[in-house]
Amino acid sequence: MPNIPLVRNFLASLLACVLIFLSFSVSAEDLLNQPWKVEADKIIRGEKEQEVIAEGNVVLERTGNPNKPMTIEADWIRYDAAAGIVQARGHVKLRSTNENAEAAEATIYLVDETAQMIDSKVFFPDTNIHFASKEARKDGEMVYFFREGVFTTCDSDDERSPVWSLSMKEADIDVDGFIFMKHSLLRIKDVPVLYLPFMAFPGRMDRQSGFLDPELSSSDRGGSGFMAPFFIDLSPSSDITLYPGYFASRGPMLGGEFRYIYDYDSRFAIQGTVLDDDLQDTEDDDYQDDGYLRTRSSRYWVRSKADQDFGSDFKVLLDVDFASDRDYLMEFNDGVTGFDQSHKVFRHDFNRGLEESSLPWRSSTLQLGKHWDHVFVGGEATHVDDLNPSTTPDSTVVHTLPKLLTSGSLGIPATRLNLNWDAEYVNYWCEEGVGMQRVDLHPRLTTPIPLGRWLEASATGGMRQTFYQIESYNDALYGDDTSSDRQAWDGAVDLATTFQRDFNVQAGSLRWFNHTMKPHTSYSYIDPDDDEDLLPDFDSKDILVAQSVVGYGFDNHFRIGGVAEDKAYNRYLGSFKVNHSYDHRKEIQPYGDLNFDLDIYPLERLRVYYTTDLSVYGRGVVNYDLLTRYTNLRGDFLSVDYRYDKNSDIHEINGSALLRIAESISLQGDIKKSLALNNVVSQSLSLLYQPGCWGMQVKFSESGDDQRVSVLFSLVAVGQAFGIGYEENFGGDFEFATSTDPLDHENF
Repeated sequence: MPNIPLVRNFLASLLACVLIFLSFSVSAEDLLNQPWKVEADKIIRGEKEQEVIAEGNVVLERTGNPNKPMTIEADWIRYDAAAGIVQARGHVKLRSTNENAEAAEATIYLVDETAQMIDSKVFFPDTNIHFASKEARKDGEMVYFFREGVFTTCDSDDERSPVWSLSMKEADIDVDGFIFMKHSLLRIKDVPVLYLPFMAFPGRMDRQSGFLDPELSSSDRGGSGFMAPFFIDLSPSSDITLYPGYFASRGPMLGGEFRYIYDYDSRFAIQGTVLDDDLQDTEDDDYQDDGYLRTRSSRYWVRSKADQDFGSDFKVLLDVDFASDRDYLMEFNDGVTGFDQSHKVFRHDFNRGLEESSLPWRSSTLQLGKHWDHVFVGGEATHVDDLNPSTTPDSTVVHTLPKLLTSGSLGIPATRLNLNWDAEYVNYWCEEGVGMQRVDLHPRLTTPIPLGRWLEASATGGMRQTFYQIESYNDALYGDDTSSDRQAWDGAVDLATTFQRDFNVQAGSLRWFNHTMKPHTSYSYIDPDDDEDLLPDFDSKDILVAQSVVGYGFDNHFRIGGVAEDKAYNRYLGSFKVNHSYDHRKEIQPYGDLNFDLDIYPLERLRVYYTTDLSVYGRGVVNYDLLTRYTNLRGDFLSVDYRYDKNSDIHEINGSALLRIAESISLQGDIKKSLALNNVVSQSLSLLYQPGCWGMQVKFSESGDDQRVSVLFSLVAVGQAFGIGYEENFGGDFEFATSTDPLDHENF
């Protein structure tokens, strides 16, 4: 016998579905042609003609638009099909493609997708954003207003609090735009940490204006410090970041950065920081104890770089760098606006960094260059900012205003000859002292020498002609002869051959070993004028030493290959080079230093570079550089560089390392130590913690007589929306701990 109540409920549900479907057909214009179906334990008709009341396990589902599904679940629902209004009570759940919401009570307006909810929780899967509030109002698709709520991007449950959260009084959220919160309190677990009267940050993972992660610090010279960067998204190709901050012992600091990118070869960035410093140097409190007493309170540092590609191989490079005093860059070395971070950003974006922070000057340079198939023409202007003129009254910096140069190579028809040339005009100018104008012309003829299939040879010969015009500024004295010139003949012959052999190897996955050896010899000759000592000396081109040098050596290159995990591989293993020379014009010690150069990759991700010069006259090692770098797929990194130069008293060791202790914990350290002075120039140790929904870097650093502790928070889905999360800031993109940044026309 059939179950009469069950049949009755089934027929009632079927009838309600038919009525609702028909009612949506009637009100198609109001409800966007999106019919709904309802399922429940009990369904009855309401007082109005197109009203349905459902109780018990109610599910209201939109079926008319499969590309935009929506489901409403509750214990009780009153549905007005004509008005498109749903009133729901008891375990209300709202599900759509972009959001999931739960509430105790809700009124939902289906036509414009708005709603009012009590005791609600809203989750946005795309950004992992969670909102819980006493009152919530949905003002449109992905637009909400919350009152008395909590925000986080961390998962949690009734028994487990989120790792971090922001409790707020009010919040406006547009998940495709911004999130604005008033009277927020940052909590780590349940512990209150920081009060913020106002916060703004992006609601999506794309670039959006808003606050970046704050930085907290404490140092001996600066005291407690706080910086809250604010990012402004101007367009997809430009942005501004403001860095307002305050240091208890130094005063307020304001920084700013503007960036613009047109394409891969055209971009511009400028950074600047200003500090109203409350701390001034005294004899008892002299930074670095170097006798340089800084007494000014208005301090600043401006740095900028620009690359502009005008097409047709015409490019302009600009570097701007000036500061209020020489101590600024060393004092403020750490932090989001410090020297290290600026240097890293410029190297990453422009492939060239900043001059050493310890230099007593800053250089600003404009370079432009144009390439043709065999010709380069370029120009350069350099202004030098003297950071401590009061301590060097008898000297003055020299500016390059301007330098013009060209170089090229053209073949001479019907011959094997090539005409090569370098030509340069430069004007060295200074406010007071001695400057000069110089024209340097260096044409050469070069030809290959056919010596058969086993030998490769070439010869070159030329003449260098240099003209000088000495300029005296501000009544500086130089001498009576302000015009001079120099002439020098030079030539060179190179001879080399190449041997190569493959060796079969059976060792593990290794199957073959390739060795290429290139012995070579050369002869070079320079015969300058005898009155070389009477010429001015401004750069290396002013120094020409007579020589008649025979050079010889051999280069070795190695490759290996084999089969690993059923896949063939081959890779470059490294090189080993030996070079020596003999100058027969020297009567005393004609032999040069013996040079060894080793650059190998013992492992695919391990590089060891070693170069040294060894005296053959009993002076021992003249200089050497040992540079090592290791990375692995896990993200660990190690670089240790050891440098020594007997002629310039350089003896130092620099190290940098990052170790991933666990999946979410990393340890990073850096050290620069002068072995010549037996003191540590700078050192730092950082603990990085990123469990998933947030991150934190705690950094201990020491530089000179200042010790500093800084804390940088990274709230994932907030900070990383700007590309400043830990993956960007603290990743494994490292080079050697020691590096230089030459700026010349090769950058073109």
